[in-house]
Amino acid sequence: MELAADEQGIRFMTLAGLNPQGAVRAFVVLLRKEGNSGGGYFDSHPSHAQRIERLNAYLHDSTMAKDAVAQTVQQAHDDGLSAKRADLLLERRAWKTLRVHIQRWVASVPTSATAWYYKGLYELNGAQNSPAARKAFVAALERNPSHLYARMELCTALFRENRKLESVHCSRALDYDQRLEFTRNTFGENLQVGGEIEPFTSVVVVRDENGRKYVTTDTGAAKKRGLSRIDYFAE
Repeated sequence: MELAADEQGIRFMTLAGLNPQGAVRAFVVLLRKEGNSGGGYFDSHPSHAQRIERLNAYLHDSTMAKDAVAQTVQQAHDDGLSAKRADLLLERRAWKTLRVHIQRWVASVPTSATAWYYKGLYELNGAQNSPAARKAFVAALERNPSHLYARMELCTALFRENRKLESVHCSRALDYDQRLEFTRNTFGENLQVGGEIEPFTSVVVVRDENGRKYVTTDTGAAKKRGLSRIDYFAE
């Protein structure tokens, strides 16, 4: 049943326009990390090696899966060319030409996370329309949740809309380097975020003995460190 479920998952990925090779890569990662059997829950499952072999055989025999892989590769190639042109236009600040380029790109490949990411960049920097930029970055993340550049720009768009609390929460999903870049471009201060994300969580902003600001949702941590509270959002 597990092997049959793997094949059905491949079919669903193919129909959704996703590269089914991603399923194989996922099991390769598990094989490297856990060995041939994950143990525990996975003891009742086929081994990772078996699943990889079965999926590869299915992909080799499935015309639909081959077509999906070819289409994904072609889209990645086309996205790369479109992104190079968009980068050039962004550098030149040729906003009108960039707008037309991106409109055509999104219309021709609406499933492309890259296209929506660049639409967000245009809206944020060219049109100065943060709400439209936010929607474009959300659309990019819906198509590719691991698109960290889209997530960082989403956090920036939220900040520009004066939705600073949401931008703080958004920044928690960034990696360390992106977090630093986001902070430099927005708060301009050290950004420390702790505690659980809740709809009505309040942000505590504190200043340490050296005058550096910290933005945190963890009030307990602020008290333990003896940091003085300030109202950043009123400054």
